[in-house]
Amino acid sequence: MPQSGYYMATHSTTFGLSLDLASIEDCDKELQSLINDVHLYLYHFGNNWFFHALGKSYFQKCCRSWVRVSTHLEKFLLDPRSNYSMLMVVLDHEMHKFPQNSFFGKELRTLSQLIAMGPNFSITSIH
Repeated sequence: MPQSGYYMATHSTTFGLSLDLASIEDCDKELQSLINDVHLYLYHFGNNWFFHALGKSYFQKCCRSWVRVSTHLEKFLLDPRSNYSMLMVVLDHEMHKFPQNSFFGKELRTLSQLIAMGPNFSITSIH
């Protein structure tokens, strides 16, 4: 039986992945790298006619998911204290939509772990 969204947002999980971060100070670089990787993935997937023709619905699903996540990530970066729970709920919901071994699923799990570590990000915008 699934737990309530509030409970899931206050308890972080590792989803079996480990981040290879040298220190908390590197979290800004790790977050920016993760965001750039997702943007490049979506850009290349959308601009490759062969993959776009074969996986158009998957591509659209990834884009819709990334819009939801990035919107809440922006809010979180501007005011972490007020927006942490909502971001974690959205990430958890979006992670369950994708296979664990897919690139997009792995990136969402890594983002969730990075946010759950609780570093102080100095960047305030993902663009």
